[in-house]
Amino acid sequence: MFDMVADGRYWVIPQPEQLDPALQPRTDMILSRTNPQLGFEI
Repeated sequence: MFDMVADGRYWVIPQPEQLDPALQPRTDMILSRTNPQLGFEI
């Protein structure tokens, strides 16, 4: 992690294997410009 900071990386994610699966669906919705899936009805 210290190496990432020293390299000037902005996004330092110590455990990407846990974050990536949760972040990918939201990122895909943003890039495809679709409405978010909330998991419940409004």
